[in-house]
Amino acid sequence: MAKDSININIHHDLFLAGVLAGLIGGTGSGLVYRFGGTTGGTDIVARIFEKKRGIVMGKTLLALDVIVLTCSLSYLDLRQMMYTLLGSYVFAQVVNFIQEGAYAARGVIIITNHPTEIANDIIQKMERGVSYLKIEGAFSGQERKALYCVVSPNELNTLKGYINHHDSEAFVSIFEVSEAMGDGFSFNTPSRSLLKYIKREDKFLSFPYEKRFILYLRNERFLEENTIADLTRDITRFFNYLRQNNPNYRDSLKVSSISSNDIKEYLNTLSITNNIKNTTYNKMLTHINTYFKFLFINNLSPVLPTLSIKGRKRTVNKATDLAWTEKLAEYLVDDNLSLYTRMTLLLISHFYTIKEILQRDFYQELNQIEFTDFEYEFINLFNEEIINLQQRQHTHDIFLKKRLDIVSPQLTLPGLHKYLKKDQKSIDIKLSPRELYQNAVCYFILNNQNLSDTQLIQQLRLEDLTSLNYYRQKSYSTTE
Repeated sequence: MAKDSININIHHDLFLAGVLAGLIGGTGSGLVYRFGGTTGGTDIVARIFEKKRGIVMGKTLLALDVIVLTCSLSYLDLRQMMYTLLGSYVFAQVVNFIQEGAYAARGVIIITNHPTEIANDIIQKMERGVSYLKIEGAFSGQERKALYCVVSPNELNTLKGYINHHDSEAFVSIFEVSEAMGDGFSFNTPSRSLLKYIKREDKFLSFPYEKRFILYLRNERFLEENTIADLTRDITRFFNYLRQNNPNYRDSLKVSSISSNDIKEYLNTLSITNNIKNTTYNKMLTHINTYFKFLFINNLSPVLPTLSIKGRKRTVNKATDLAWTEKLAEYLVDDNLSLYTRMTLLLISHFYTIKEILQRDFYQELNQIEFTDFEYEFINLFNEEIINLQQRQHTHDIFLKKRLDIVSPQLTLPGLHKYLKKDQKSIDIKLSPRELYQNAVCYFILNNQNLSDTQLIQQLRLEDLTSLNYYRQKSYSTTE
């Protein structure tokens, strides 16, 4: 026995017919448009306008329908035309909704005299990202900071409350964001209220202002992601130690309660229990110092407990390091060393600082250097190996990132240090660019005391006699 089909009689309800036609037609067409297709009608014109003029397809389709329906008044009555136009309007809105993204969001620009306080509330209490915008008043000519953030509609009242609490006279501009992607604006996103309680893979808890600190390292310090991960891992371990062993911090949970003695105690404990080297001690102290400087300059803590803590001295074989340029030919043919390490040694031996070496367009300076025969052999080898990377990055610079970065392809100092650190085990000198440069200059001074001050300044590429006397004194102290 055949089943009766579903039959909805809406012939006499033109309003419902128009709405349903718009919903059903808009849903189907919207899915087609979202994935780049058309149905072969007027939507071809709408697609062209979208690509050429940036006008969303729903608006163009509605405008075309209005033109067609207006012309149809010659054989349709006004009542029928208006209900058809209603269906076209619903159709256009559904198309826009499906094509532009189903997640509603609001962009907010806040001009206030208390940007730091409001930013802290947005980051810590709402767990949303926020950016500082530098602005200048057209009338006053004063430079100040504005805030920009994106929130969901149901968070607007909360945000307005925080703004009003800190600055009731703040200027706030709220606008619709057609689509937002990322943390908090994606499908299958974990509950935001639970994120801060999820443990990391290394089973350590997080630390105060973690998200804002990471944004600071990424956007203001321009550190690489693995460097940021290493730095935040050390900070996390430090705070985990405080929670377990420091009653003052455990009771208050305030960073202002942390003293220099607390940091010293933690580092000394690591030195005893983990037998860390002085270099590791200094690295961890630098990371902790970076964190507390961030808190201090952003008015998140009134104290800077690392100010009085000094790093530990590292033992250096001065005699070996001082005369390292004598073994340059040996280093340049050592295939165990990376090309970047060998090129760094070569350029420092010609008295270029690491800052100069990593500058954009430094390759032009190579034409001014008088290289020896064995140095030219290495340069030819280097050029053969680097040419493909230079073509891919569209630059003639010699120190380049391996990953494609057309905007800023130059290798950073932290990036170069990774090559030097990896090669340290394969060489008998300390691969510290600053110390290598100082020792190269000092060694040259000691072995060329017959040259005049002017000649030394010229050959060592120093700025003035003061710089020469500084290195001259340093060279004499190394031989004592």
